[in-house]
Amino acid sequence: MHAIAITAAQSERYEQPAHRPVVLRAEQRALLDEIRAAALRVRSTRYIDAFRACAMLSLNRDRSVTTMADGLARVLAQALAAPAVLYRPGSPDVSFDEAWLVRLAYCLHDDDLGSAEFLLRSRVTRHHWRNIAFLLNGIARLSSLQDQRN
Repeated sequence: MHAIAITAAQSERYEQPAHRPVVLRAEQRALLDEIRAAALRVRSTRYIDAFRACAMLSLNRDRSVTTMADGLARVLAQALAAPAVLYRPGSPDVSFDEAWLVRLAYCLHDDDLGSAEFLLRSRVTRHHWRNIAFLLNGIARLSSLQDQRN
């Protein structure tokens, strides 16, 4: 049996963590914390259909970031067909689900429709694409992203 020689550079590669931490800018963190806070607020509320939630919000011209985030938090598990991992507001860690939400919000805000479509198709059930896009786009445009990016 032959021994395999591993160089120092190769051994360092194996000792590194499997993933890199997600680094968010201040406005991205504010958007994420709004979604996280909404998830805490609505965790004990009754079930609401995604289509109904979006229909109610689309009729309300005075909607706020909080209202849109609450709607998103209430329908996200339906759209993903699994519960999303959302940490408490202010947590320094960022889950895969949270990083995905922030990236999708930025793509929608910047009208990068190709990337937004890719992100939606990769995680969201087909009949929820429009609802999630509506809610996240509303949050992105009503939040501090509007002020910070323009």
